[in-house]
Amino acid sequence: MCVSNVSWLTKNFIDRFAYTKHRPRFFRQKVLTVVNMAGTEKKEALSALRNVLGGSRIVHELGIATTPWPQTERAVAAKERTIDIAAKKFYRACLDTSLPSPTLASPMNFFIYQKLSLECRQYLPADHAFYNGKTYYYETNVNPIKVVAAKAFVGIMMYLYLMKGMGVGTVSWPVAKEDARSRPK
Repeated sequence: MCVSNVSWLTKNFIDRFAYTKHRPRFFRQKVLTVVNMAGTEKKEALSALRNVLGGSRIVHELGIATTPWPQTERAVAAKERTIDIAAKKFYRACLDTSLPSPTLASPMNFFIYQKLSLECRQYLPADHAFYNGKTYYYETNVNPIKVVAAKAFVGIMMYLYLMKGMGVGTVSWPVAKEDARSRPK
C-alpha cells in the first residue's frame, strides 16, 4: 500500500539500483514503466521510476487507474487500448538492439560524474574506477561540438559548485562532538 508514490517494495528496488544513476550501464535495455493505482497520483509514481536503471531508455510510461469497484465497459475498453499501445511500443523498441546516439545532455552528465569521481576519488572509489580512462559511457563517436559544449558547461557548473563551498575540504560533517570542542571559535 502506498499513497501518491511507489510501494515500499518498489522503493527498495529503486534504492538497490541507485548506483546506476552515476554509473549507468543499461544502455541497450528498454523500459516500460507501469503504475496501477486507484487514485490520480500516477504522475508522482511514474516520476519515481524514471531514473531507476541508469542508461536505459524509457519507451513508454503507462499509468492505469484501477478502482476497487466495477468499472464501465467504456472505461475497461479504454484501459485495454492504452495497455495494447504501450505493449506494441515496448515490443518494437526491444527489436532495436543498437546503442543510443549521445544527446547533448548525456556527455554533460558523463563529464560531470567523471570530474567528480576524479576530484573525490578517495570518497567515490567505485565511481572513479568506472570513469577512469573513459571518453564516454560506451564506445561510440560523440559529436566534437557536443563534447566542447559539454566540457564548457561542466567547467562552469564545477566553478559554481566550488563557489558554494561544495568542493572537497578538510572538515567532515556532521562534526563529531570531540572535534567541535577542539575547534577554535
